[in-house]
Amino acid sequence: MTREADVKRSLVAKLRELTVEQLAEVEGFVDFLHLRSLQSKPANPDDEYAVEVVAPPPPPEEPPAYANRRRHPRFELHAMVQLHAGREELTLSVRNISLGGIYLQSNGYNLGYFAPGSEHKVVMFDPANAEEQVAATAKVVRHKKDGMAMVWKEDDVLTIAAVIDKLPPR
Repeated sequence: MTREADVKRSLVAKLRELTVEQLAEVEGFVDFLHLRSLQSKPANPDDEYAVEVVAPPPPPEEPPAYANRRRHPRFELHAMVQLHAGREELTLSVRNISLGGIYLQSNGYNLGYFAPGSEHKVVMFDPANAEEQVAATAKVVRHKKDGMAMVWKEDDVLTIAAVIDKLPPR
């Protein structure tokens, strides 16, 4: 009988004496050794158990500080919007627009009337040509000091797409 067969028989006998918890630890250690062997190469080709420690791989490159995760590109737009706050009509400047929504500047108004989650009719127009207007419905999603963000209702996305298509290329 070979030395290798004796070692195997001895190991199997010792493994049979272990508890379930001890077997789990042995399995974890064997998995660890297997992973190490995949990352290492033999230091001596004649010694199958000798391994050379390999430096860990370099850390992955850090992603940019800010990655634009928006579904739709935003477009800067020189336009105005009329909104109704109760009986009062507000005229606000558009900061940007996309197929997803619009960001309106407060122009000094308190936009507290427009609660997050509330829907409003938005009438957009070019200040140079106020007769040509586009109306859509949008829901307020958040407020900031300088304005508020709104998302379009799905029914109005095609109308907004037509507005965006008319924007001059940048």
